[in-house]
Amino acid sequence: MSKTGRNSAIGYGEESTWGTAVARAVWNPVRSMDGKRKITKTPRAHLVGGSGVMRRSHFTSSDRSEGRFEVDLTYRNIGTWLKHLLGVVSTSGTGPYAHALTLGELAAGNPGITLEMIRGNATNSEVFEGVKVKRGRISIPQGGVGLLAIEWMGQTAATRAAAGSVTLPTADEPVLHDHAGQFGHDGNNYDLISMDLQIDRKLGDRQLLGSAETKEPVHTDFFEVTGTLELEYTSDVLYTAFLADTQVDGTITFTGAGNSSMAFTLQNMYIEDVSEGISGPGKIRQVLKVRMESDGTDEGFKIVSNNDDSDVDAAS
Repeated sequence: MSKTGRNSAIGYGEESTWGTAVARAVWNPVRSMDGKRKITKTPRAHLVGGSGVMRRSHFTSSDRSEGRFEVDLTYRNIGTWLKHLLGVVSTSGTGPYAHALTLGELAAGNPGITLEMIRGNATNSEVFEGVKVKRGRISIPQGGVGLLAIEWMGQTAATRAAAGSVTLPTADEPVLHDHAGQFGHDGNNYDLISMDLQIDRKLGDRQLLGSAETKEPVHTDFFEVTGTLELEYTSDVLYTAFLADTQVDGTITFTGAGNSSMAFTLQNMYIEDVSEGISGPGKIRQVLKVRMESDGTDEGFKIVSNNDDSDVDAAS
């Protein structure tokens, strides 16, 4: 019987020791996903073949896991991924709670994630250990639901087995386009058409003698945060800021029901490029390519997620 993608989900839990699997406490439905063990099989380089035209043997040169998934951007139940995407979380308040997420190294007690992928009606799942977030994307489209896309790498995966019991969150409020406030920049406010942000943690694997599997991945470069902001062209203020290399924070807040909100600060933002192409008689769109920097105190990007969960990793 053909397998279908209906009812695909991911479950995950935060490891206390990198590469040692833990129970999956939080579950999310997915928009799309892909994950696998990536085993590199390399032909041996000697010059003696079978009948002289083909090599006779090969070996496993590396064995690790990798993948990606997309879920709705929600005010609750995705805090673990936001924490591992940015790196640092500080929670304050007594209900509602404010979870301030900033760029940095993960705390020593948060080395990795155990990720379980349930592939539709295949009635089996695959559990990946030692998962680290390589890069992520946060996107709010015109007239749509916010997106969180994660690209990850890990140590290995267990043999496919019976799927775990999925308990989807009950407090599942998505970040919608009409929850947005105005985008603030240098004393001016703008209505955005869309926002797309990319966070790259610059992780690389570490293969050492003694194992085909990677050791715990490390950062190979400085973090990178970039974005694309789209709005209606109404003035030359932002183009002037591009020419002047103006560097200030950009801010936008999305407000849901009750105590739910999510505020983004694009710290030390500068505009890399402005385009205002015209292809018809309608409204002109202004597209900004932006990049964030550290100033030694603010590292370039911040999310403050307000909700009723005392723990950013909680399932609600």
